[in-house]
Amino acid sequence: MTTINQGEELRAKVFEICENLYKNNEKINRDVVREKLGGGSFSTICPIIKEWRESRFVQSEEQESTTSNIIKAETFEITESPEELKVTSINSEFIPDNETEGMMQSSAKAAFNMHVAKKAMTTHFYENPDLLPPELKARLEVINQNFTQQRSNTDDAAYDSQNLINIMMNKLKKKQDDLKLIG
Repeated sequence: MTTINQGEELRAKVFEICENLYKNNEKINRDVVREKLGGGSFSTICPIIKEWRESRFVQSEEQESTTSNIIKAETFEITESPEELKVTSINSEFIPDNETEGMMQSSAKAAFNMHVAKKAMTTHFYENPDLLPPELKARLEVINQNFTQQRSNTDDAAYDSQNLINIMMNKLKKKQDDLKLIG
């Protein structure tokens, strides 16, 4: 039973170290965590760091979904950041593979979630056009009126009495021509 307690204690320590590094905007990798721990096996530390990252990602996704439920349909303005981000290193060795993989995975998940949300919102507005923003609602009404008018004009032309007479006469003539060919 002591190994379970030691494993739980190690996990708790690694999680605490990762959380502190994260809060202080410091680099989180196996070397830094091992140094803060005062030693340990990479094969033991790495899976715990990965677990912490995954739990952190799930927490941030839950916060984003809660926040997105609060957002109302408003006009948002994008402003420039007051500080400029500067590249500190162009060396690809600077960022460990496990961190770049984590960024790729979280970016892919974010893009996936945005696609799903976009499709859901599209379906919502398609099924509830009365909830569209006023300018789109007005444009849709104009399009619907134009479509209805065009359809009405086509129906009027198709069922015009002279047009129907011409159609029927052509059918009778074709029938007579067909009978002449047989006889």
